[in-house]
Amino acid sequence: ALAIDRVSDAWPAVALARIPTLLLLATREPWGPQNDEHTPGFEAALPHAEVRRVEGAGHALTADLGPVLGSLVADWLDANAR
Repeated sequence: ALAIDRVSDAWPAVALARIPTLLLLATREPWGPQNDEHTPGFEAALPHAEVRRVEGAGHALTADLGPVLGSLVADWLDANAR
């Protein structure tokens, strides 16, 4: 999605409010190189965001990771609860 929707009108508001943000990125071809190319813009717009590259994952993170994805997100939510 980063390769298609490079910038969101919501990013400035999210950055200003410091809304906790987790971006999980695919690493498999062709998504990995695309994500590497476009992630710096996201990181510049949302410097507080946590960006994780998920090794071996393609675009369908849910299908590729299954329950592991749930654990990643749950752990992040626990660590970032306000």
